[in-house]
Amino acid sequence: MKRMLFACLAACLILVNACDKSDKTQPVKITGEWNLTGAELTVKSTQIGTETVDVYIAFNADGTFDMYQMTGRGRYDYYGGKWKLSGTVLEGTYNDPKRPNGKPWGNVYEVQVNGDELVMTATRNSSDRYIYTRCVIPEKVKKQ
Repeated sequence: MKRMLFACLAACLILVNACDKSDKTQPVKITGEWNLTGAELTVKSTQIGTETVDVYIAFNADGTFDMYQMTGRGRYDYYGGKWKLSGTVLEGTYNDPKRPNGKPWGNVYEVQVNGDELVMTATRNSSDRYIYTRCVIPEKVKKQ
């Protein structure tokens, strides 16, 4: 009788332990500073020619972002606004002098973070992927 009781207790502990480990996925954390290091584009909406494109973005803990983008003129343009992450879906709005009144981003992104790599995959109208690496945005970029 004691052996059966022990076996039942052991089985219950195993089941409780298995249930406790089910689907405890960690939320995606994108806060921090990132630098665009790669892209897989299916459709190009603008022709930049042979010019280098460089993008830095800071996702701030307060739900705002600061983006610095260079597209061939040799200087960075600033864009700011708000971002929202729902599970792994990232969307945002601009709120700066160039794009006032909360204009939405051109796309919504499915995001993944693997260590120091952030992958943003466009969900509307394409499957473009943008790969960012965690970094510290240089002061010379912020001051342009």
